[in-house]
Amino acid sequence: MLEVEGTPRTSTRLAEVVAALSLATDMGTGKEPGHAMRMTLVALRLGELMGLPEAERGTVFYTSLLAMLGCTAGSSTGASIFGDEIAFGTAFAPLVSAPRGEMMGWLLRNYASDERFARRLRRLVRLMTAGRAFMTESSAGHCEVAQRLTRRLGVSDAVLEALGSVFERWDGSGGPRGLRGEATPLAVRVAHVAWDIDVFGGDGGVEAWSAVLRRRRGRTLDPVVVDAALAAADGVHAALHVASPWDALLAAEPGPPLLTADVDAAASVIADFVDLKSDHLAGHSRAVAALSGAAASLLGMDVVCVDRVRRAGLVHDLGRIAVSTSIWDKPGPLSDAEWEAVRLHAYHGERILCRTALLGEAAAVAGMHHERCDGSGYHRAAAAAQLGPEARVVAAADAFAAMTESRAHRRALSAGEAARELSEEARCGRLDAGAVSAVIQAAGEDASGVAARLSLPAELSEREVDVLALVARGLATKQVAARLGISPKTADHHLQSCYRKIGVSTRAGATVFAMEQGLLVRLG
Repeated sequence: MLEVEGTPRTSTRLAEVVAALSLATDMGTGKEPGHAMRMTLVALRLGELMGLPEAERGTVFYTSLLAMLGCTAGSSTGASIFGDEIAFGTAFAPLVSAPRGEMMGWLLRNYASDERFARRLRRLVRLMTAGRAFMTESSAGHCEVAQRLTRRLGVSDAVLEALGSVFERWDGSGGPRGLRGEATPLAVRVAHVAWDIDVFGGDGGVEAWSAVLRRRRGRTLDPVVVDAALAAADGVHAALHVASPWDALLAAEPGPPLLTADVDAAASVIADFVDLKSDHLAGHSRAVAALSGAAASLLGMDVVCVDRVRRAGLVHDLGRIAVSTSIWDKPGPLSDAEWEAVRLHAYHGERILCRTALLGEAAAVAGMHHERCDGSGYHRAAAAAQLGPEARVVAAADAFAAMTESRAHRRALSAGEAARELSEEARCGRLDAGAVSAVIQAAGEDASGVAARLSLPAELSEREVDVLALVARGLATKQVAARLGISPKTADHHLQSCYRKIGVSTRAGATVFAMEQGLLVRLG
């Protein structure tokens, strides 16, 4: 699309939005930022060598960039098993495409190797029991989440199909469907080879990744794709060393660039992607967005400002992805090092968001959501003079929403308790008094009739919605039963009925549905 200088931007390239998301998934899986983009450049080079038509290379492009979009599915469980799930992701990267024997050998030699023998043995046993079940559930949840989120961005059906198969393997040893050989979409098979080239090629060079590909050829990796890579190894390797992966990626997008003007769709994808990071966070970003937008309207801001504030609320927590869930879910006080990681999450989110024109305007507001008028906030320690009205509203809305949600270290406050806490923050000069008043008023208006206004989607019953909302908050079936005063068998019956009606098969997929439909407001 051509733009006349001075005219407002009405759309942007979808590739920009997806590339920004890939930076977040890199951080969330313990990779160096730019991994997914380099992997995509390698995958495109492989597609050219294989003579793939433009449409197929477009599928390779978006599949490679979005392959890890479901990485937040099951993060809380993963952190409980692995400790720092991001650090585990870094260590596990060379094994993603490994045959099972190679994977098990590495784990036995290296997993928790710095622990004392007794503790390491306990962790290994837990890994071999709970970890195996988690990996099975996680791969299915990952795929389901990636498909549900990506569908909102308007990608092709071929990309959606591929994203449901990113953990399948050539020899049938993958999941969730156990596809074998060419039954796995070609874009996925190309991405698998590209992943190993980037993971092993960064430090080891052509010789390192070539050796790995030869060892895995015909086992977990498609031999045709491997042969294409080995036949032009130097040219393939060059794709790893471009000066700016971002610029190279946008220049390499096959076909006419896809455009999107749907800012809200992109922002909602980010919101739900991040809020899956912890069981305590489900629905948080949407709650902040609703409060921020309503408060901005009450303060008389114009429509453009209201939209910007609401979208900043949706995307404000993107940087959480860079911090281990073991920190977000920690029940006790944080160490100094953990606090430093937490303080940087606003910075990470702003830096990712500002890369795309579609969300760039919201980035600056989102990056200020933990700043305080007295300079006691983070990450800039900005004072009142540096905080505009929009940033002040989002900060107050985020604080109120967080107070009314449970966290690992505290219970949720009632709306009245949160209002009093927020008012005290304003009295002490930490939050803006006008923004606080508007947020409290907005919360009161929203709470007054939300239950009556809420329609039940997918022909769900009231009880099924109650069960679904609690499951989305991370409660096990027995806990749901105890909370609702029903038997575990009845709770499971309701849950399975929910899954059938809404068309999901995993807890992660059900959580995304609950966030999309605003069902978590029923929990208070």
